[in-house]
Amino acid sequence: MTKNKSLISLFREENLKFYPHHTQGFFESRNGERVRVTERTSKSYHLPEEPAHFSYRFYFDNDYISLEIEGDELSDEKLRLTKSVLEQAFEMDEIVRANSNEDKYGGELGHIEIAEEGVAFLYQASKENTQWYVCFKESDGKWVYDGLDIA
Repeated sequence: MTKNKSLISLFREENLKFYPHHTQGFFESRNGERVRVTERTSKSYHLPEEPAHFSYRFYFDNDYISLEIEGDELSDEKLRLTKSVLEQAFEMDEIVRANSNEDKYGGELGHIEIAEEGVAFLYQASKENTQWYVCFKESDGKWVYDGLDIA
C-alpha cells in the first residue's frame, strides 16, 4: 500500500458489486456477468462454493487491492465497519509490517475481508510461494491486531 494513497478517499459505495451465494460448478462470463453452465466448455471456468458478498477493487499503478464484505445485505453497520477499516488501513498495514517477516517473504497486501466478527488482511508473498491472513478486531473505534492465520 502506498503511503500517499488513502483507501477511504478512493472508495465509492455505489461501485460495490454484489455476488450472490453460489454452489460450486462451471461458469462463463457473458456480457460482464457470471453465468452458470451445466458442463465444462472451452469458455467455462470452475468455481468453488462462495458465500454472498460485496466486492470492490482499489487500483494502484499496475496492481490492486480487493475488498470483500460478507453477506447479502449492506447494512449501515457493515458500511460503518468498512469505512472505519479504510480510514485506518494504512496504520493497520504499518502494524503488520513492523511485526512480520515481510523482508523474508516480500509480502504485499492483496485483499481485505470484512465480516461482523472482524477484519482480515491477506498478504501474498513475492519471494516465496505463501500467503497469510492478519486478523484485526475493533476496540473503542480502533482496529487492533488479533492474530495470524495461514491461508
